[in-house]
Amino acid sequence: MKNKLFHIFSTLWIMIIFCQLFSGILPVFAEDKKSRELVVTPDHQYGFAMDYFKQSQYDKAIAEFERFIYFFPDHKMVDTAQYHIGLSYYHRGRYKEAVKPFSDIVETSTDKDLIAKAHFRLSETFVSLEDHQTAIKVLNHLAETSHNIVIIDEVHYRAGWIYLQLNDMETARTRFQMISPQNRDLFRMQTMNDELTREKLFPEKNPRLAGFLSILPGAGFAYCERYQDALVAFLLNAGLIFAAYESFDSGNEALGGVIAFVGTGFYAGNIYGAVSSAHKYNRASHQRFLEDLRNKTRVTLSAIPESHGIVVGFRVNF
Repeated sequence: MKNKLFHIFSTLWIMIIFCQLFSGILPVFAEDKKSRELVVTPDHQYGFAMDYFKQSQYDKAIAEFERFIYFFPDHKMVDTAQYHIGLSYYHRGRYKEAVKPFSDIVETSTDKDLIAKAHFRLSETFVSLEDHQTAIKVLNHLAETSHNIVIIDEVHYRAGWIYLQLNDMETARTRFQMISPQNRDLFRMQTMNDELTREKLFPEKNPRLAGFLSILPGAGFAYCERYQDALVAFLLNAGLIFAAYESFDSGNEALGGVIAFVGTGFYAGNIYGAVSSAHKYNRASHQRFLEDLRNKTRVTLSAIPESHGIVVGFRVNF
């Protein structure tokens, strides 16, 4: 009986000691678990996203900036994060998706400097989408709403370049002339005007004349300085004409008719190709003119995202 009671008391004593030890360990475990919890701060999340952006890992940057906006919707850097989302889409060549982030900043942000940068980027995005008229409308809207003379002059400068790309030289000159007198040297307007007067020195071909000359197969191509195509067009059309003539002369009207039909198609193609070659020649000449103008006069605005203000950097080629 005594052994049984001793065994019971021993068991109870061991259970009491175990409970005390376990109750003491639990807070340690809980404290250790709590100490290992990951706390994400706005600065950490924004910096994480920026690291991806600086490494040109734009898809990951987009995801992390969107996560930043989701977890910290009232943070002061939300608009800047949105701006970087737009930049990431732009750098990835996803221009249609870049439109919305920039547009949202233009419509809802209260940061005037960021709004200006978003306007410029949105305009560049529409140019990349080959929607030049909308790009110009975006710039005009900025000029109408901004009171910063440097930004307004930058608007006219960018719009002028868009019109140059569209080969609308007169409108381009008009926009360049709208730049304020105090900033004309900054944008090198004297050099720009001098170079624009040289525009007609770049050779062009008359498409109508090219088509008219193609009455003689290959002559239109030769006018457009495509001499190999001119030789091929002359020999091919001359060969078909001769073959059709021989067929009719030998009394084989059916074969002559087929060859004449095919030859008519090649003859028409010779005329169309010459006209098309003239347009291509002119486009290439215009691009060479723009590239030469860009190398001599272009000033580039650097819309660099910063925590405070807008940073304007000018690159001038001498």
